[in-house]
Amino acid sequence: MENMETQSCRKDGEVSPPRKISLLRPRNFFITILLFLAFVWLCWVGNKAAQKKILVWLPSYLKWELKTANAALPQEGPIDIVFLSVDHYEPGFNTWKVKEWVEKYPLIARKHPDADGVVPQYTWFYPAEQFKLEQVEILADLSAAGYGEIELHLHHDHDTSETLRARLRKAKDNFSRVGALETVDGAKAFGFAHGNWALDDSVAHTDKRNPCGVTNELIVLREEGCYADFTFPSWGFESQPRQINSIYYATDDPDKPKSYDHGPPVTVGRRATGDLLIFEGPLSINFGKLRHHEFPYYYPLVETGEITDRNPPLPFRVDEWVRAGIHVEGRPSWIFVKTYAHGATDDARSALLGPIWENMHSYLGEKYNDGTKYRLHYVTAREAYNIVKAAEAGKSGNPGQYRDFVIPPYKTSLRNPTDVQSARLSGRDN
Repeated sequence: MENMETQSCRKDGEVSPPRKISLLRPRNFFITILLFLAFVWLCWVGNKAAQKKILVWLPSYLKWELKTANAALPQEGPIDIVFLSVDHYEPGFNTWKVKEWVEKYPLIARKHPDADGVVPQYTWFYPAEQFKLEQVEILADLSAAGYGEIELHLHHDHDTSETLRARLRKAKDNFSRVGALETVDGAKAFGFAHGNWALDDSVAHTDKRNPCGVTNELIVLREEGCYADFTFPSWGFESQPRQINSIYYATDDPDKPKSYDHGPPVTVGRRATGDLLIFEGPLSINFGKLRHHEFPYYYPLVETGEITDRNPPLPFRVDEWVRAGIHVEGRPSWIFVKTYAHGATDDARSALLGPIWENMHSYLGEKYNDGTKYRLHYVTAREAYNIVKAAEAGKSGNPGQYRDFVIPPYKTSLRNPTDVQSARLSGRDN
């Protein structure tokens, strides 16, 4: 008994031996599994982030979110939504896909005029290296009928400044055969979208992708008549600029790639600078996907404005595009929304030429064209650029009146076909 009492008592200051913890106990085992799963999930997220180059733009996104959360919307007058749809339009040998636009797009567009009475405009960035005259003629007739405009798309790699200039000049000559890329006053002008997401040699050479090769591409484009680049966002590629949700000027460094990574935003009253205007679309993390009944997934959507059958332009996405608030600094009441698609591919055609597309325009008209809080303006890429330059020059009021502020319409507007449906008969099916 005495020994037991002695063993049960310890002298002051005596340290008890460490308590052994068994991982086999139910509670400890459960915590261990949770920690392990959390570690695996973090590794998976980190790997995906590295693959998708998210860290290129994530710091800028976090800063943008903080700025957006503290920004106040304009209080006086309606907010003007300037809406443009651009397309990396690559029909290849499938001329029937181009004819499909003549048959279906006007039927949708004519039902949804904007605040200025203009129907939804579309901009086809047609690939110069895949030029087929009969296809461009069909698009030119659609343009002349008032449904959009043609701009320049180009896939190229291992080029030099000289070979790129030759490609661009050949493209301008080809497109001008139908009045595209040539304004009514005879000048050559074009908006640009890089076909390999590799503007200014920004994508490194890998087994899957070849470099563009031209580190002074911004200068070459400007000197050949390009007024703005519409390539971005390009999330998932290293070509994605660090600067997001912005309209800004980029200055080329001829000795380095990706000179457009950042630049001064276009600002009211400030003179233009640099070599080329970069016109970005929205880039954000859209948590609306988590609560939308048509998307039973448990992760948010990286929002880029891309429209596909699998990622249709549903209302919660439209709201996120507007929330991006892309504008000219000093003119926050003019918000530019740029969506993009690959409209000749099978995974996008039904989203663009059917009920999904029409529902998007119905929602835009109902929510963003009430005339009191919002006014809606459908524009082409050229018209959007003109409105940007008007804001920079200090213009205000209705942005729809500045569609031709700097660059006049293309000669395609002079074609004036008597019946756009006749374009179905143009060219040959392949």
